[in-house]
Amino acid sequence: MPRISESKPTQESDHKGDVSSDYKLSLMPGMPRDDSLSEKALNKPSRLENRNRLLRLLCCADCLPSWAAVLVWFIIISLAIAFAVIGIILHTATPPKFSIADVVPVTDMAALTYTNDSFTIHFNLVINIKNPNIFPIHFSHVNATAYYPMPGKPVAGSSFVENEYVPIKSDYNKSIPFSMTYRPEIDRYRVILGTITSHCGVTGGPMKDITVTYSINSTANALLLVAHPSFQATSTLPCPIQLQDVPELAAITERFKLKPSSNVTHTT
Repeated sequence: MPRISESKPTQESDHKGDVSSDYKLSLMPGMPRDDSLSEKALNKPSRLENRNRLLRLLCCADCLPSWAAVLVWFIIISLAIAFAVIGIILHTATPPKFSIADVVPVTDMAALTYTNDSFTIHFNLVINIKNPNIFPIHFSHVNATAYYPMPGKPVAGSSFVENEYVPIKSDYNKSIPFSMTYRPEIDRYRVILGTITSHCGVTGGPMKDITVTYSINSTANALLLVAHPSFQATSTLPCPIQLQDVPELAAITERFKLKPSSNVTHTT
């Protein structure tokens, strides 16, 4: 019976049996083997694992139960949709419109007050407010100022409203107290007072509307946002007082010895 002898593994087979270790050593020939580096390389997570870990953190799978994670994502998506809708509404929104509608006499005070060097006409100014938007607007600290339409824009009068709520799709009138004060120092050639006396019938002519330039500054709150709108326009309004109701106006004209602007000669 032939004898079968055991064959010893060759150096080549030994080399193949430890491919990983010899491969690591062959990367840096001549250097001693560092097992700690091999362990770090084996334990290093892949990029895919890091990416999945970030996804798990975003889904709160590591910190919250599944129902809580769903609730968190529902809130986030709802807020995103809400902000998107608000942005679209604001992008298509138009500012409300203000215009002078009428002048109404005051009933709780004198229509005309005066001192030695000035006089003030008191009346109620009716403002028409239009809000074409589908959301209400709350105005606060509304400052309305009227100017005489002449060089330098001297102030004719002013008014202040603390709060005003403008409803959705509204078109209504708001009556606010207003005062126009005249001082000779702002009217060197008596043009302003000449206009007032002639347009209010003091000189015997027919009643005419007075042209003024006005501005409205306020703070507006809408859809949790705050803005500071400013409006400027030119309008006409009837004379706020009539001579038969306030005869003192003629006396004041005589006191200041003022004449209508048509009789004033402008000099330089």
